[in-house]
Amino acid sequence: EHFRNASKACLSRMLKDKGKCRSRTKSLQIYSEGVANYLKHWTIALPISAEQARHKWLSLAARDDSSFSGLTSCARQVDRLALAGYRLTGEVLGGDSAEVGSLAMWSVPEGSPPLVADSIFNMYLVPVFVESHKKKPALSMVDLFVDIVLGHLETLRGLVKTGTLHIDLYVGKLEPLGASNQGDTLADDIASLRPYTFSWSNVIDYFELPKFHDLARHLSQHGDAMHSAYSMNWFAEVFGVSIGDHLLGTPTLNPVSHLGMIFAPPSSPEARKKLQEVNVFLDKLTSSHDTALKAGGLDTLFSIPYFTTPINTLGWSLAAAMYPKWLDHFYAQASTAKMTHCKRTPANMGLERAAEAEQVLTICPLQDSTCAVYMTWGYDPQLKFAL
Repeated sequence: EHFRNASKACLSRMLKDKGKCRSRTKSLQIYSEGVANYLKHWTIALPISAEQARHKWLSLAARDDSSFSGLTSCARQVDRLALAGYRLTGEVLGGDSAEVGSLAMWSVPEGSPPLVADSIFNMYLVPVFVESHKKKPALSMVDLFVDIVLGHLETLRGLVKTGTLHIDLYVGKLEPLGASNQGDTLADDIASLRPYTFSWSNVIDYFELPKFHDLARHLSQHGDAMHSAYSMNWFAEVFGVSIGDHLLGTPTLNPVSHLGMIFAPPSSPEARKKLQEVNVFLDKLTSSHDTALKAGGLDTLFSIPYFTTPINTLGWSLAAAMYPKWLDHFYAQASTAKMTHCKRTPANMGLERAAEAEQVLTICPLQDSTCAVYMTWGYDPQLKFAL
């Protein structure tokens, strides 16, 4: 009922402001037809039962081969049992006392996009769980997630109640500069707000990098702006992340139509020698990767190496070795010589990278994207990150 009342309040505010522009900009609007349709639906929809919700959740998990594989890498029995329960039911709070399923998840307007399997562990990087485990070692990883989320929500609620934090939500579509007048107007309006933080999610995967930096610099024209983003597709652009990249010129890998590649025995002494050299290289690489995972404290929660296929282990190890090269490529595309449309000011013509500790590759068997690269940077020459 609290969720229904919140939906009514949000809808009332949105409808009241329909057609108005309450922000300091010309193009940002509070009203969104798509969001309003969801809110209207939630004010009248009835929730499904907890049993129905569990069946729906399990049917989603059944379509995802990786839904249960990650828990086999958990070092502690308490985590394996808790994760099995979560994967089977989708529940983190209700447990046996739950009577209905989530209204927001299972009761949606007709024509809504289909649901896909998801995981609570996609919300936080694995070091967050490692640090929380140090403080509360008796809790399972599912309970740690609940503890982390409730703590963050309580902090947010306190800031809102005291008036320290005010939140406005607006709808807009950013495009590369020069793609449309509407997109350029929106970019100018956002820049006029003088924002000092930008969280891009994985938008960079959908932009040509020079055009992305052109837009990001334009938005940062007043300076003192910090940007953060992550890429899930970076490894598609880097030679050396695939094991096949290291076996070129040998018959050890054969293409087989749409099935990709399968291993075949070496057919010559030269090929066997090349394969032996590659194996030595990969052994050293995976050993180095395992050492790095243990240094980060991941062995307190997971078995190292992770319990997975050799191809996954090699892929993760290669990604860990190669992602700094892609980071260099990402920042090289921010060259001011490639800027074509952004407004140039003394406050956005630099490039400052955060410390290497902030440019991270997350590899966690519980997450859907196990090789996402996270980065933090700014364009203001006066902006300095603490080392």
